[in-house]
Amino acid sequence: MKILIRAMTPDGVPVPEAGDALNAADALAVVEQMRAQTPFTARLGTRDYMVGVLAGVEGRAAPLPDNPTEAANDFLIRLAKQGLIAFLPDDKGIAADLEEVLPCAAK
Repeated sequence: MKILIRAMTPDGVPVPEAGDALNAADALAVVEQMRAQTPFTARLGTRDYMVGVLAGVEGRAAPLPDNPTEAANDFLIRLAKQGLIAFLPDDKGIAADLEEVLPCAAK
């Protein structure tokens, strides 16, 4: 699975064509890479990291599925809906209908 973590302008607006690409075996491994990017988030557990990020992005507590793999899939989809990440072409995608979630995902 490949994603692009979009760069941000100083006012917090995602820059569609810029950012850092991550590549991992699955969504959970991608989230682990994201979490390990800074010493401030690396010390958090994976679930705490995802909940904290979503609370900051969505402005509220973010319930996630109990299953860690499903939680990671949900986390990445929610970040993509906010324009903060993009799914890059890869042969290993999230087990979801991304065309329904992100109409441009199939393009």
